[in-house]
Amino acid sequence: NKVLAVTFESHLGKFFSKISKQKFSEALREYQEAVDLIPLELVSFFDSNFKKDLIVLLLPSLKAASDDPSFDMPEMRKLYETTKSSLTERLKGFLTSLRDNVRQTNCFDDAIEDLDAIDRQFQKGLGDHVLCPSLSSSFQDQQKELRVTRTKTMEDLLEGRITSQKIVSWKKELDRLEPTGFLSFTTRNSYNRVHSMLSQKVQETLSFGSANIRR
Repeated sequence: NKVLAVTFESHLGKFFSKISKQKFSEALREYQEAVDLIPLELVSFFDSNFKKDLIVLLLPSLKAASDDPSFDMPEMRKLYETTKSSLTERLKGFLTSLRDNVRQTNCFDDAIEDLDAIDRQFQKGLGDHVLCPSLSSSFQDQQKELRVTRTKTMEDLLEGRITSQKIVSWKKELDRLEPTGFLSFTTRNSYNRVHSMLSQKVQETLSFGSANIRR
């Protein structure tokens, strides 16, 4: 807010003491730091899979400042509107990417974990600062759908006897989920869960077979 600083100094500077002007400069610096922090925290919000949520705490204050009739702060209004727009578009993009990644890998657990994190942020008031009111329900619907699909997929994988064909299908599923550095989403939790359940199925089958042999 250099314009405000220059205006203050040129018109009112002579009426204030050196200490008062110093306090004004400090307040102005803190204000600028707060303004600069907003886009950084928005990036951090997405990079941390919605766990670093300082932006969710800052947005109500930013909105209040942009709406405050006591001050003419066009920079704050512009920042708030820009942040809302960016937040909305990034959330939409994330949901699209998540759906694509689940289709490619069946990484249900990782996707559901991210959707749980987003839902917690919406409960904290994130939805008050997006341009699309239906986004919250879109994430919730996707979460419910993935839980149902995950259950059905695991039932299909574990159903019936272990045959050569079944083993091949298991390998394909694990290959799809094996964590790599080339995916935009992690698949580690999903891989570990499926690996654990398939290992348990194999162990149960072996134990059953061993018990029958000893009879």
